[in-house]
Amino acid sequence: MIFNFGINVFTFIIQRKWINLNLQIIISFLMYPLKKIEHQSFHNFSYTNLIWIITKLLLCQIPSLISKSDNITIWGYNYFSTASSMFDEERSTKMNLLRMSKWKLYLRRRIKKFIDLKYSIQSSIRKQEYNLKYDSIQNLCLEKWVQLQLQIKDRIMLVNLMGQEWIKSGKRFRQGQIGHISIEYQQMIIIFNYLISIVLCEFQNGYYIDKNETIKIFHGLNLNDYPLTKISDDDLIALSKSGFNLLRISVFLDQLIPQKPTSQNNVTYNQTYLTDLEHIVQQAKKNNFSVILVADHVLLSKQFCGYGFPDWAIQRTNFPVPYDNYGKIKFDLYPNKDQCSTNFDSFLKTDDVGNNFESLYKNANNLTEYFGLFWQKIAEKMKNEENVIGYDLLNNPQCGNYHRTYYQCIWPGWNNRQLIMPFYQKVNSYIREVEKSKIVFYQTQDTDFIGSGFDDNINGNEYRKKEAYSYRINYKSDYFKELATNLNYYSMWLEIHVGKHAQVSTFLSEFSGTDEYLLNRLLNYADYFQSSWTYKGSIQQALKLDALKRPYAQSICAEQVFHHQYDSINQVFKLQFKFKSACSTLLFLPYDYGYSCSNCILRQYDKRIFEIKLTISNQQQQQVNIIIWRKKV
Repeated sequence: MIFNFGINVFTFIIQRKWINLNLQIIISFLMYPLKKIEHQSFHNFSYTNLIWIITKLLLCQIPSLISKSDNITIWGYNYFSTASSMFDEERSTKMNLLRMSKWKLYLRRRIKKFIDLKYSIQSSIRKQEYNLKYDSIQNLCLEKWVQLQLQIKDRIMLVNLMGQEWIKSGKRFRQGQIGHISIEYQQMIIIFNYLISIVLCEFQNGYYIDKNETIKIFHGLNLNDYPLTKISDDDLIALSKSGFNLLRISVFLDQLIPQKPTSQNNVTYNQTYLTDLEHIVQQAKKNNFSVILVADHVLLSKQFCGYGFPDWAIQRTNFPVPYDNYGKIKFDLYPNKDQCSTNFDSFLKTDDVGNNFESLYKNANNLTEYFGLFWQKIAEKMKNEENVIGYDLLNNPQCGNYHRTYYQCIWPGWNNRQLIMPFYQKVNSYIREVEKSKIVFYQTQDTDFIGSGFDDNINGNEYRKKEAYSYRINYKSDYFKELATNLNYYSMWLEIHVGKHAQVSTFLSEFSGTDEYLLNRLLNYADYFQSSWTYKGSIQQALKLDALKRPYAQSICAEQVFHHQYDSINQVFKLQFKFKSACSTLLFLPYDYGYSCSNCILRQYDKRIFEIKLTISNQQQQQVNIIIWRKKV
């Protein structure tokens, strides 16, 4: 009875409408206390233990939970923090207030004492050199901790608590009906499935490799202008000086195929649009920019206050139901600005928008085939453009009719597995008929915050190096920055795991905002996961943000990269890799710098681009450790 009461309390909190982020905020609060369950406690685990945990989670003060979550993030997972900032007196005092295991407190004190004795406050450069060596020790400690806390039988125990025999370790959920499971258990399963998936993540970095076998890292900008991107050479030069080397350019079905085809063999393409698009790509190439083309849309159609899909591909019946069930707002065939501004976000869950997404996925009226032909024509046109690195099949795919298929929309991975992945496979087949060398990017549905549901990549083992998982990070807040930071970290952690599970590279395709603190923290995480990214905002906005102008290696001539990290707090960049010959390692440095490297020097390559050169004759099998810091004015 007490156990059921705990479940009901959970359900009450989850169902409150004032928790707008739904399970995600609760999950972030749950993360820290659950990780503190000692391994030994699982030997005698009982419902009493579970009730104690649930009670503790519900009664803890929110500020305390946020603080604990932030501190466990700093210690356990975010290696970008330097030893000097991690173990200063203030943070050490704060961390000692946490109820942590004795050996971790002892380890922190010993490391802090060692740093204080061996390296003085004035010797900041030597501290940074020590940090590079310290990283490997820290990794080892974390690995030991994870092995202790997260044994396989712990996972099996938690799964068994749910009482669902068909939930298996290593799989998120089997395909099957969920109607026979009570709402309380559904919500509990979702929470625990998320937690179990996160704490058992393993990561293996996926890189982008060019034709010279050089590892490439991209910092870029989204260009979403409708109907066609407009950018000048002056804009590209300014972006290049700020470190950008990639453009993610939107393309639109209604611009390439404006008229309804009579058949799949009789499609009329807008050649002017293709020519203009080709000109933009060549303009980017002239200024040393790579390009990703992405099929974009906003609410699919002008009839739904958006754009991207032509009228012939859209079926309109009752827009904007159910947002306006009583007909109080009159909408024209093509709603005007005032009509569309009433509640723009709610239009995404209208029946017409959802039904048309389902039509796209299910090939109603051959729409999937025409969408495949749309991509095939673009791929055929761009196959000889070397700076086009790939195609993102569909930006922000939605789940379908949210109200009619509510459980499919919220159920972890269901829509991605049942609808979106088969759609991707069909569209991808059209691209691969004409072009096999460029990367195909793919995304999950927008509402799927628990996992991807993708059991594999799109086209199997042969194309793992030619596919990439593209994801978005959306959390920002003016008042709860630490909470937003933690949510961003956990989201990125999970997204990287999705790519790792499919054995493909990952790419942070969209993030936005103007808060320098949040952007710096987010991009520090991206550095740690060695994830390329493209910012979503105007050119003028991107040029103003200092957080986006950060040191990084645009190309690394390496057999393996051990460390690639910029510490935005101390303005120190560290790179550690195993050198290989026959290519170049190029760094972007936005400021005047000093550096330390025992076996290399920096030579100016172009403007703010510098090349790493080894100083010893035998360049084979050499490990390069370089630390770069900003010179103070």
